[in-house]
Amino acid sequence: MILEVFDVEHGACALVTTGNGKHILIDCGDNTSTGWEPGTVLRKRGITSIERLIVTNYDEDHVSGYRNLLENVVIGGLQRNNRVNAATIRYLKTEDGIGAGIQTLTHTIDHLFTGPTLPDNYFGDTTIRTFSNPYGTPPFGFDDENNLSLVVFLSCGEHRIIFPGDMEKAGWRRLLQDPEFVAMLSGVNIFVASHHGRENGYCEEVMKLCLACPDRVVRWAC
Repeated sequence: MILEVFDVEHGACALVTTGNGKHILIDCGDNTSTGWEPGTVLRKRGITSIERLIVTNYDEDHVSGYRNLLENVVIGGLQRNNRVNAATIRYLKTEDGIGAGIQTLTHTIDHLFTGPTLPDNYFGDTTIRTFSNPYGTPPFGFDDENNLSLVVFLSCGEHRIIFPGDMEKAGWRRLLQDPEFVAMLSGVNIFVASHHGRENGYCEEVMKLCLACPDRVVRWAC
């Protein structure tokens, strides 16, 4: 497995190329300072299709390059927190305004096929597990985009990488009630910082679980 994390300023975009040549894009932000766009760059590299796009968060900085991606690359499947429907995403964005990326994403959710369920061995040496919180009124759910982030675990051999979107403390603590989530944390050795490294994305209980193994070194990336 090869992991590439792209410079998209405050946003997020990472490409995973699996051992059997499949491609997974985690978020699809762009870089307005340099003109970097995910679809344009992938096509220039000869990648005209990706097997899966994973959207971890419903903020614009995670999907600002989505239109460009659709124009240049065939997306085999869209994976997201499907406990939140398109109408709810649009409602959540009424406070701060909806950007072009989120607007296009909600249109996709409403009108386009988002791909089939793939078998566990489809990505060869790489497996994907995801966890999310439900939408609803606290304490039964969450009504903010950050705590509705999709937490993604990518495992390959002895490595396990976590992409938590913009998850905040309250959302982390809700997920910690799930024994399967706790078990996945115990194997993490690469931790992509939640909410772009902001303090409100840090949860001490989560990091303690990741560091529970005495010989484990956890690399922290913002």
